[in-house]
Amino acid sequence: MIQQVEHEPPALIGSALTAAGITLHTLLAESNPIPDHAHDYCGVVVMGGPASANDSTPAIQQQLTLLKWCIAQQKATLGICLGAQLLAKAANGTITPSPIRELGWYPLLPTAIAAQDPLFQHLTQPVHLFQWHGESFTLPPDANLLASSPEVPNQAFRIAGSLYGLQFHAEVDAALIDSWISHGASERIHLGQQGIDAIKQQTPIHLPDGNALCQSMVQSWIKLLDPR
Repeated sequence: MIQQVEHEPPALIGSALTAAGITLHTLLAESNPIPDHAHDYCGVVVMGGPASANDSTPAIQQQLTLLKWCIAQQKATLGICLGAQLLAKAANGTITPSPIRELGWYPLLPTAIAAQDPLFQHLTQPVHLFQWHGESFTLPPDANLLASSPEVPNQAFRIAGSLYGLQFHAEVDAALIDSWISHGASERIHLGQQGIDAIKQQTPIHLPDGNALCQSMVQSWIKLLDPR
């Protein structure tokens, strides 16, 4: 598990993994070197954070090296937000400014092939998921697009059967959303008080569906992990 910063933990993803008996080894990217392989692990999870996948910092470059290894070895991988952008870049996608800055709850729509995917087969209708990003990515070559949204089309993809990139945050709870608003100075300015109030009003409405999807996806992803 790679956690970018202290205030963006794995939250429900971490809880679902540990509940299934998975032992988590967490590295904080801002203070720990990232290995260039994951031979000793059954899978890799890369969480979101405020950095850009286009940054030249050691933390970002080391994660790209690891993810290129995961792609070559077809190691089960789950990338969330920045983690998805890093996975896309490692697979020869391009990181671009997002068509809109998605901050808050936005509809997620399954693509036609989602019904045949282990993680997305239960996403049969649009559901609102929490978003917190200003960059997006082009779909990597040979990747399958599994979910989209009206204004930011590349929301979820799969590579080689067990590597997934998810632009959205299904792992959040209400307290974590409040923490991100507190930490995100530029996001608060962009949202304004009206936007912040809208997020707080919409969170109890959409959070149960988002958390249910997160549980379902993680449980399905666990079945793709290498045996250990």
